[in-house]
Order: sequence, then structure tokens, then C-alpha cells
Amino acid sequence: MRFENGEQGVYPLADSFELSAEDGGTAAAPVVYRAQKRGKAHIQGGIALDPSTFVAVREPDVLARLDESVRGKVLVCDLSGVCAESFPALRKARPGSFVFDDPRPARWNLAEGVWLLGYWTHDWCDEVIRVASYDREAKVIALAAPHCYGINGGTWGAAERRFFAMNALAELDAPGEWYLDRTHKRLYLYPDGDLKNASVVLATLTQPLVKVNGAKHVKFVEFVFEYGHGDGLAVANAEDVEIAGCVVANFASSGISMNGSNNAVRSCDLFNLGRGCIHLNGGDRKTLTAGKNLAENNHIHHYGLFQRTSAPGIGVQGCGNIARHNCIHDAPHNAVLYGGNDHLLELNEVYRVVMETGDAGAFYTGRDWTSQGNVLRYNYVHDLGGCDAKHVNTMGMYFDDCDCGDTIEGNVFWRAGRAIMIGGGRDNPVVNNLVVDCPIGLHIDARGMAWKQWNNPNDPSWCLEKKAKRLNYTEPPWSVRYPRLATTMQEDPREPLGDSVKRNVFVDCGKQVCDFDANVKKLLDKFDIDGNLVVNTTGATNDVAKAVDYKGFANLAGTTDAPIDLGFDDVAKGDFTLRRHARLLKELPGFERIPFEKIGLYRDDYRRKLPKR
Repeated sequence: MRFENGEQGVYPLADSFELSAEDGGTAAAPVVYRAQKRGKAHIQGGIALDPSTFVAVREPDVLARLDESVRGKVLVCDLSGVCAESFPALRKARPGSFVFDDPRPARWNLAEGVWLLGYWTHDWCDEVIRVASYDREAKVIALAAPHCYGINGGTWGAAERRFFAMNALAELDAPGEWYLDRTHKRLYLYPDGDLKNASVVLATLTQPLVKVNGAKHVKFVEFVFEYGHGDGLAVANAEDVEIAGCVVANFASSGISMNGSNNAVRSCDLFNLGRGCIHLNGGDRKTLTAGKNLAENNHIHHYGLFQRTSAPGIGVQGCGNIARHNCIHDAPHNAVLYGGNDHLLELNEVYRVVMETGDAGAFYTGRDWTSQGNVLRYNYVHDLGGCDAKHVNTMGMYFDDCDCGDTIEGNVFWRAGRAIMIGGGRDNPVVNNLVVDCPIGLHIDARGMAWKQWNNPNDPSWCLEKKAKRLNYTEPPWSVRYPRLATTMQEDPREPLGDSVKRNVFVDCGKQVCDFDANVKKLLDKFDIDGNLVVNTTGATNDVAKAVDYKGFANLAGTTDAPIDLGFDDVAKGDFTLRRHARLLKELPGFERIPFEKIGLYRDDYRRKLPKR
């Protein structure tokens, strides 16, 4: 490994900085790597480029390929003097096929490789597909191989399919875009401002910037880790490794992966990442031993730049891990994607996510009976994307395809699509949540009763019983920890039983308060539903859901002249702190105060200022 001191605290790495078991410390005396000045030590996997080396494009053949509107605005840098090695050919995974009728591809140089990243069938699955050829007369693009789901095979609402082109010089037409000519080592850039004082870095490192494997009791404090084609920090088989007060940004892959036990990512800023930001994995699901890995007080935003789906702000797997007090925003797909057991996801603020996807949730888990014991409480989910006038296919919390055994308690949903969606699962208590100005408040369906693939042994993605048998779910410790799961196959396994709905408040839902399918409506006598309040603040009859006549729901309506004030500090500004003598507590005495003022980021030794929304 080479670790060179650069100018002004910049330390470029040509190889990963690696730590193994012998590089760790002890609990009493951990090994600490700390920046001498907060945020001034930059560890980066790239080469800083002198802004003065960017000059106007003069080559006639290149100018001819650029859109006429940007000629004279695009600059080029000759990289042959800073990069001795040749650039590898651009490659993207997961090819597919697609036919497109448009004359624009006539400008693309397909010999250099042009890829299309698009949502070809489902709004929750992006695929990168290389263009094989283009027929100018027929205006048809032929692609390299079949797409795994087929093209336009169907999705919620049958929305038009969409894509964008990558690695096409002719599409360099907006400030901030760039194109790399790998053959001639020339970097073309359309700057979004004056380059005089700009920092321009060419990422070169293809491995994680930092690798920790098997080490214990190590801390990285207040560094800036940035630039690379791989991950930022990859921590595996580790114990008591902490990353605190750091910036992790500008990586083509993911930010931080933590695998082991008692590790922590605390008070860090993660942004401009090609995939996800923080991934926690640890603990033993078979023995239900907690991993106790922690992601706390992290500001996570603008991620999923290259992999647009299933690349979450925080991913949690394994058993017994925690994500709390994080702020996650501005992303195309999930904020939190999780699976496994006994995780605690609490006091997180999530907004402006699932901005270009559908059939997707800000919090998402799915298709597993054994993903039990997880608690989602005191989270604030608001201002989500993805909803249109006809279809509400964005969810605040989405428990997909018969997922079971999670607790949804004390969360606040504001302008959050289908606030809570339970897709056929069992034993999911929905308790003491506040839903405000969402099109649909609560969705419960019985897809296990209607879908033939509910337990298909030939489909490993379903096959719910087989997944459970692999974990010996009818024997201790599973049968003790989850007794209802242990008896699933003996009590109508296709029915979504045990989904209690208590002490929830639904305010001004736009379309429906409760979206229950026909089978769920037949089963309501088996559900534990009680003490829920539905509020129409002005008594409006247009664009507001009808009153609910199911058992366990009370309705309250105001008038235009006397609208109902439930006692929140400032609904218009999204402040749902409940005042001391709030009317809500009189109308629903069992409702427990949600600690709204504690949700999200907080100040500590590493985070001395809170970011503005």
C-alpha cells in the first residue's frame, strides 16, 4: 500500500488502506486514527486535476458530435500526462433488450459503447442495457441480450417506460456532465461554474478505500474519505470498530459496510454515492444472537446515483442491529431496506425518497415469514415521491409479500403516499401512529389467499415455509421467541391473521383511510382493531376520504368555519409536536405522545451544527 502526503491535507491512495486482526487494539486501549484538524484530512482514491489544464474543445470531429447549443461551453483535459496506465473499457452488469423509436441515437458512437439505464418493466427495478446497433431508417435500437423481466411486461399503473443514455459524448449537454474518452485519455467536462478555484478529481481506485478485516477496537475519527470506483470503507468480521464524525462521499459504489458485532457508524455525512450509504450486518439469525451494530446520527442524502433501486440509505440484515436518529433524503428508491430479526429502527427522519420509483417504500422489507421481531418506532416519514393522480404506489412503510412479525408504533407520516402497507403478512401490530395528509392511511391485503405462488417450492424468492424450515422455526430458540410463527402452518397460513390496529390517528387522508381487499374485509372479526380515530379537519366532501365504518374506528369532522385543531405545534410546517392540552388527547385518551422533538439528527461532539432541510 502507498500512502502519500498530498497538499493541504489531501492523502491520495493508490491501493486500499487495510487493517487486519493484528492491527486492532483492546477495549481499554483502542487504536484511534484521527484527523489532526476536523474535516481537513482527506483520504481519497483519485488524482487531483489542475483546473487550468481544462481548455476549450477545438477538434472538429468532437464539436460535430456535441449539441450545437453547448459548443464552446464544453472543456477538455488531456489525461495522458497524469495516467500512465490505460483506462479499462467501460462495463455494466445486467444486460437486456429494448426497442426504441426515436432519431436521437443517430448521434451516438456505438463503437465506444453506449448504455441505457432504465426502468424497463417494473418501477422498482432499474437495468443497465448496452446498445448493440441502431437502424437509422427504422429508428430502432437493438440491444445486446434479453432483459430479465421482459420489456414493458407490466407494472402498477402501466406507466410508460423510461431510460437515460450513458457514455455518449453527444448527450453531454447540461452543466455538471462529463465524458471520458478512454482510448485517447481525454476528459470532456461541461462545468457548472468557473473552474478557477474548483476541485476536480479523477477517481482511479477500484477497490474500497479502506478495508478492515478481523480487527477489533479501532476508531476512525473526523476524516474525509472520498473518491473511488469501489466502496468507501468495507469493515468485515470486526468488533468494536467505530467510524465517527467522518465524511464519506463521491464513490461510485457504496459508502460504508459494517459486518461483525458492536460496530458503529456515528455522526457521519454520506452523500454523492453510486449505490447505498450504510450497510449493517451482524448477529446470528439461527441462534437469534444480536449483532448490536449501530448507525446513529448520520446525515445521508443524494445516493443511488448509478444503481437506482435496492441501494438504500441504510441497509440492515442479520439479527439485533440498530439504526436511530438518522436523517435520510433525496434518493430514487428506499431510505431503509431491511431483513432479518430483532432490529430497532427508531427516531429517523426520512423525506424526498422513492422519488422516481413505484411499488416501493421509504422503509421496505418483504417476502419472508421469518423476518420477525423488528421494531419501527418514532420515525418521521414525509414528502415522498412517486404518487400520481390515479395510482398511489409509494409507501411510507412497506411490508411486502406476506412479511410477518414487525411492530409499527408511534411513527408520523405526512404526505407519504400509502402510509402503511401490509401485503398479506401476519402478526404486524400497527399501534399509536399518526397519519396526516396521505392519500391512503393503512393498506392490508390477503395476497397469500389470492396468489398461487404464496408458498411455491419451485420459486426460491417465495417458498415461505422452506425459508422458515432452514432456521428450525418450530424449535427453540425460534419457537420460544416467536410462538405464533411456530404454529403458522396449523392456523390458516394464507390468512393475514394477527395484524392488530390500535390507537392510530388518521387526519385528512385524500382517497381512503383504510384500503382493505375483499378477503381482509371478510376476516375483520379475527383482527384486533380498537381505538382508532379518523379526522376530517374541515368536514370537506371533495378530495378527502369518506368516514370509516369498520369496527374500532371513530370519526370526527370539523367545518370550514370551525376546523378541528388537534393540538400540533405547526402542521403547515410539518411540526407535529403535541401541545400539553391538545384536543387529540381528549378525543383519544389512550393515544401516547410521540417524542417528535427527539426525531432526527442531534448535536454531539462530532455534529456541532444541524443541517437545514
